[in-house]
Amino acid sequence: MSNSKLVEQLKLNYKFKSSNYVNNDQTNWFPIAETKPGVFVGITEENIWVVNGSAGLIPLDKTENFILGSLLIEKGYERVYKELRKLELSCEGNLDLIEVFPFVEIAKARLIDPSDYWLDLVLKWHDHFDEDQKKSLKVDFENIRNSKRLSQKARHKVKKVLKYLNRDNPVMRKQ
Repeated sequence: MSNSKLVEQLKLNYKFKSSNYVNNDQTNWFPIAETKPGVFVGITEENIWVVNGSAGLIPLDKTENFILGSLLIEKGYERVYKELRKLELSCEGNLDLIEVFPFVEIAKARLIDPSDYWLDLVLKWHDHFDEDQKKSLKVDFENIRNSKRLSQKARHKVKKVLKYLNRDNPVMRKQ
C-alpha cells in the first residue's frame, strides 16, 4: 500500500483536520500515532508524514525531522503496532498502516547521534522489523559502530547487529 492509498482509505472513514504548516501553508491531515499528549505523527492529504507542534505541522521530509516522531520509540514497538492495528480494524477496506508507517525512518533519526538509551530502544524496534527493514538500517549502524558517545557495551551490541546483517543466511538476533 502506498501513502496515497492510505490517505484514500482514511478519507473514506474519517474526517481530516485542517491545520497550518510551520510556514503557514494550510493543509488537511489525519493524526495517526500519539508521541506524547497532544502531539501526533500523522499524514496529510498530500501524502506527507507530519508531526504537529505548537507552531504548526512539521513535514517529516528528511531523516533529521523524523527525530520529532521518535518519542514513539519510547512507547515500544508493540504498543505503537497495537494502536495502528486498532485504527486499521476501525476502517472499512484494505488499510495497511503497518506497511507504510515510517518505523524505519523514525529509528534512523535516533541513530544519527545516539545515546545508549536510544540505541537500546531502537534495537528493540529493530527486533520486530522484517529483513528488508533491518537491512535498511545497516549503514546507520555502521556509522555509529565506533562512536565514543556509546558505551563499550552499546558498541558491542551494534557490532553484533552488524554481524547479523552481514551474514548470508541470517537467523533472528537474540539478546
